[in-house]
Amino acid sequence: MATRVFSAFLIAAMIAIQPISAQSGVIILDMSSATDEELAAAMDAAAELEFVMRSDFDDPAEDPQQEEAADEIGTEEEIEAEESEESEIDAPDYAPGPEQTMPEDPMPTIEETAIAENEFLVESRRLAALADEAFEMGDYEAATFYAQEANRYALLSDAYVAGQMEAMADATEFSDGLWPLPATFTVRPWAIFRDSLWSIAGRAEIYGNPLRWPDLFQANRHIMPDPNNPNLILPGMVLEIPSIDGEIRRGEWQSDRAYEER
Repeated sequence: MATRVFSAFLIAAMIAIQPISAQSGVIILDMSSATDEELAAAMDAAAELEFVMRSDFDDPAEDPQQEEAADEIGTEEEIEAEESEESEIDAPDYAPGPEQTMPEDPMPTIEETAIAENEFLVESRRLAALADEAFEMGDYEAATFYAQEANRYALLSDAYVAGQMEAMADATEFSDGLWPLPATFTVRPWAIFRDSLWSIAGRAEIYGNPLRWPDLFQANRHIMPDPNNPNLILPGMVLEIPSIDGEIRRGEWQSDRAYEER
């Protein structure tokens, strides 16, 4: 509508153009007296004015280029809306939690601490301190003796801890039935229990035959006070019980357990 109005205005201006009217401020030219140059200039000015008017007042929908641009804008808005909907669907239905941290190592139980700080380890530390003291005083023979004893008690501590930890692990698995044959045996005082390699090998859950004592001796010779004397074993020593017939052995021997038959 605006285009038709301004086109009619231009035609009227070209047909009856008079000099400038002081009252209305409208430029009017007399086309009958205009030269060819003036007429050409008027036509150019009219064309430029019509272009400006179209740009300012035309409906964008009537311009094919503007319609295409509007369609592109609409398409982009639709795509953005669809992407927004998809992101809302894919978004997890929970609020972000606190920053994840690596779990800390669990604190040892009282029982585990007691096993680790056993009497063998305590004695090993005491002997090691005596070895250092003797070395500083220049008594190298005593230092050597104490160091060897400290190492022996350290090995006893390792064997004791291993046996106790296996026993703790087995306690849950075999608490309702027969226990597997023991893998270690802690020597008890001779005055009360009369423990020896002979009597230990004769127990049913060990070998059931006292004549198998040499198997115990050879397997534990490295922790014997005298590696050449099988009769000298001390209370607290943890003896390894090697498998001799392919039997499965686990954990430490305990007097209150019922064991599987060999």
